[in-house]
Amino acid sequence: MSDCLARRIDLLRHCNSSEGAWVDGVETHDKDGLCKPAAVFKIRQQCMLLCQAYIFALAWMNQQCDYDVPNKTWHHCCNAACELLNQSGNEAATSGDTIMNWNRHFRKRDKFQHPNPVVRCGKIPEPSLFEHFPESKNAIKRFANGNLADLTTEFLRDFIITDLLVRLLKDIDAADERKELLEYYKEKPPSITTVWRWMRRLGYKYCARKKSFYVDGHERAEQRFHRKEFSEDYLLKLEPYCHRWLQVTEHEVNKWIEDPGVNFDKQYVRCGHSYEDDDGWAMLEFHVDTNEFIFEEASRRHEFGGTTSIRVKDEVFRTTMIFGQDESAFHQFLLKNKNWAGPNGERALLPKSDGIAVMISAFISRDTGLGLEIDAAMLRRINLLRSGQKYADEYAANDILKAVEKEDLIESPFVKYFELGANNEGYWGYNHMVLQLEDCTDCLKVAYPDFDFVFLFDHSSGHSKKRHGGLDAANMNSGFGGGQPFMRYSNIIQIDGYLGPFDPTLAVGDEQSMTFSPTDVGPFWMDAAEREERRFDRPKTNAAAPQPRNKSKKDLAVELSVPGNVLDPNKFKLEQLQEMASAQEIPLQKICTMLVWDSRLQQDGGTK
Repeated sequence: MSDCLARRIDLLRHCNSSEGAWVDGVETHDKDGLCKPAAVFKIRQQCMLLCQAYIFALAWMNQQCDYDVPNKTWHHCCNAACELLNQSGNEAATSGDTIMNWNRHFRKRDKFQHPNPVVRCGKIPEPSLFEHFPESKNAIKRFANGNLADLTTEFLRDFIITDLLVRLLKDIDAADERKELLEYYKEKPPSITTVWRWMRRLGYKYCARKKSFYVDGHERAEQRFHRKEFSEDYLLKLEPYCHRWLQVTEHEVNKWIEDPGVNFDKQYVRCGHSYEDDDGWAMLEFHVDTNEFIFEEASRRHEFGGTTSIRVKDEVFRTTMIFGQDESAFHQFLLKNKNWAGPNGERALLPKSDGIAVMISAFISRDTGLGLEIDAAMLRRINLLRSGQKYADEYAANDILKAVEKEDLIESPFVKYFELGANNEGYWGYNHMVLQLEDCTDCLKVAYPDFDFVFLFDHSSGHSKKRHGGLDAANMNSGFGGGQPFMRYSNIIQIDGYLGPFDPTLAVGDEQSMTFSPTDVGPFWMDAAEREERRFDRPKTNAAAPQPRNKSKKDLAVELSVPGNVLDPNKFKLEQLQEMASAQEIPLQKICTMLVWDSRLQQDGGTK
């Protein structure tokens, strides 16, 4: 025990022996510098008081020292230390109980507890702004909770700098010491990272908007096999014929390697193809994606950012230009995947739907970039080529354009905007895609007549196509009338799989029609009178006369558009388009003709 007290006495004396020795008596040695001058002064006084109490204990509580002197308790030693040092102005403790409490903590690690409660309790330090201006936390919460839908760290930072700090600086007294902190933030505003930490400190979370179920099929065996097959075809059968290559002499390559200002290391030489040109010069051929310097050098030397590969120079071919296609849908109220939620679960009120949806279908190529810019002169040449021609897929043209003849283009078809929805332009599918593809092909034939073109499409449901006339139960009508789809006849080859267990009306060898003909009995679920009533067209008794209706934004935008200047109806208000149409003497209304006949079979027995 005596040795233990002597060791503690030496440690406490050391803490008061020099200016910075006090850190050896505090937990963590104050490595973060959080002890203020007042706390350091108190630590020194604690060291003096506890050291004096230990000195008294070593002298008065040692039973082997003097048997004739009664021993004193530890409480007596602590009270005596207070009485002695209080006289010299050390009043960190005025009662022995206080020193006894210090000792309970000091004897565990030979260290005093850190005076900062954040460090002592293991809590995260409070930001200076929140520590000195607690009201700022409520102000930030009110602003954040009121703007959760659009809340970003940049948005909140702007509020703190332009509003919160300005108000705090305006309301504080000139003699208040806290003004120095506000002046500091005025000169050096908090960064975005700092504001993000403040939001986390206040309990805000950046939550993800996730789908609840997702299946990733990209790593299936058949996908991996197709990926390998496609990569080989693309790299070995397509790219050698594309503008993807740069040929340079070995002498020039050595200069690049020796030049410290050129980003070309010796390791890239292994990526090149060695050969000799017709004059016997040693050459190297690099793919433009070898590194950034090769890409920039090829773009500087060649119009299309490269030339074809030397390895196919003996073949007769036309340069290939590769285009990739994809679609993307954009919704009016499509928000971010994450948004801020309040400490108590507060969230912004979001719209029930995603609003207006616009799909963009675009072609992109390394040779032309996104889309293809077409000037008015080239557009006239393209339309001259298209004049009198029909689309190859007449069924798609009839379905989308209601005509098979190609109309004049008024803008580049490489980037298409399509307003989604049953009440708008419908939904993007194969028919739209194949018509856009043929329009783009017509443009490329004029713009680059000496090239071959390859178009790459992904396996999207919007690119699938059912067989024309294929059997589809979803498209069958259960009665007379309506838009009867054309479906091929189905041959009854055998009983199994073709005829049901009940008395069939068809036999093996018959052909089954998927639409009602004039001689058919009609739907089985109608009685004879109802079948006869619904079999033929009949005039509407309440048919209304044609009435004028106001043209929509889309109608006006189409009539106001001219080649090279196509108006997007989504960028204008209806009133603006009406003013523009009036200035050009374009009628603002159209006549809508009402249908007069129900869609039934005609009286002559034919189908409509």
